[in-house]
Amino acid sequence: MKTQFGKGDILPFIFSLCLTYRKSLLTFQVFPVILSVFQREQKGGNHMAKQKLLLTFDTETCTIPVPESWNLTSNEKKKICIARPLIYDIGWTISSRSAGIIEKKNYLIAETFSVPSVFNTAYYKEKRPLYLEMRNNGEITIKPWYEVMEIFLADCERCDLICAFNEQFDLRAINFTELYINKLFSPNYQSWYENQVALCWKIAHQPYKKENDKDFDPLHFTFRNKQYKVMDIWGLACENIINTPTYKRACLEHSLISPSGMYFSTNAENVRRFIYKEYGFIEEHTALSDAEIETEILLKALKRGKKVEGIALFPFRKLGYVSDFIAEDNRITPAMAQNALDIL
Repeated sequence: MKTQFGKGDILPFIFSLCLTYRKSLLTFQVFPVILSVFQREQKGGNHMAKQKLLLTFDTETCTIPVPESWNLTSNEKKKICIARPLIYDIGWTISSRSAGIIEKKNYLIAETFSVPSVFNTAYYKEKRPLYLEMRNNGEITIKPWYEVMEIFLADCERCDLICAFNEQFDLRAINFTELYINKLFSPNYQSWYENQVALCWKIAHQPYKKENDKDFDPLHFTFRNKQYKVMDIWGLACENIINTPTYKRACLEHSLISPSGMYFSTNAENVRRFIYKEYGFIEEHTALSDAEIETEILLKALKRGKKVEGIALFPFRKLGYVSDFIAEDNRITPAMAQNALDIL
């Protein structure tokens, strides 16, 4: 076991050794070496204490229930889910560049997961039995929103950067869920809900611009009157890992193209597939599992290039257009080009 010394303990310790071994002729040869060893240990301990902690979180979301009589298409439902996300599952890791993942936490939100009419709006609503099994096994806990946020914010206070993959969406989900819960326990919930339903109709059927876009802060997450520095793993991965000919060829070979056929797919699932060359990998789409994957990507991205703090909008555009790459790269095979055409 290593002996632990406080900041002022080294010299008194050496002086006590001098008294013990004062008759030894080697005393003045040995003690400078001992002193240098302890100073090196002290310096190393201080370095570890200064390691930056990174909180990486992910959310799984549902949305506000709307009338079934609307008969929305899948794309219209998706637009509402993106604009009005309600969190039912949140998970996060705390990690450092040297130690990797240090802590993990995962919670289901009582006010959304436990209300069938709300949870059933989730894209992954079929995972409910999986969550119940996880709960029975002690892998996840159901707690009220306010309690979960107290735990989450306490961990945010400990960490230097708050990270997520496509972080703008996850931060929007936190803010809208906070608003929803506040309204849920207020006297004017019904009128607020009816107003939100009317807005959801516009979101689904008309071009819609979020009113508060002008207030978006790309460098900070502001919540309950506090600010936390952010770093989007999506942008970091586009900058440090996947903006390469090798990734783009892999996308063409394995049909990892955006639905429009214009851009290379850059989601967390495909970035992980590329890193580990496991192109059959499928995300679990539960919050903690996905947060662990995103932490892996984050730590690898930090090793491969500079740290890029903040949130850059549309980072996938850094990779350029699929058509331009096909025209310029002389290693594209007919089969790879055909894969791109098949998406269209």
